[in-house]
Parts: sequence; structure tokens; C-alpha cells
Amino acid sequence: MPYKVLAACGSASATSSAAKSKLEENMTDYGFNKNEISISTARIGELPSQIDNADAVVIMSGNAPDLDSDVPIIDGVNLMTGFGEDEVYEELANELK
Repeated sequence: MPYKVLAACGSASATSSAAKSKLEENMTDYGFNKNEISISTARIGELPSQIDNADAVVIMSGNAPDLDSDVPIIDGVNLMTGFGEDEVYEELANELK
């Protein structure tokens, strides 16, 4: 069963979709094949109802909501700036392994 990752932003459109594409393209460099990781987009407001079905969440807004969950939340803003992207991939890989 693949790991489930949510890429979340305010509207679940442009930013989270771009993050989803980057994660799908680059997580293979961190030991995950395309069948081992499933990445979906979500609105930050939807996280309370979706987080328990995820193995990790990558937040694109920089402001994670206060959630009562053990699911790791990773700051993914670096995916949009282009600086420090590897740190996001590494943190996600470490949380999933």
C-alpha cells in the first residue's frame, strides 16, 4: 500500500498542484518509486477531516493549522521558492521511512 501524502494550500489548486508535481518527480531520488507514494492535493481548511488518512502533510502556506494528530506536517514553502527544496524532500523521506 503506498504512502499517502497531502500537499495542502489555501485553495488546493495552483500551489499544491505544483508541489504535488515536484514531489512526484523528486521523491524517486530519495528512495521511493512512483508506486510507493501517493500524493493528493487538499485545502488547508480540509485537513482536520483528511489528516488521519494521510502519512504526512506538506503545507504550502507556511502556516499549519493547529491539528490534533500525530501525522507529520512539513513546511513545503521551499518547493515554491526553489531554495532549499532538497530539505523538504529529505524531511518527507525521513518521516515516511
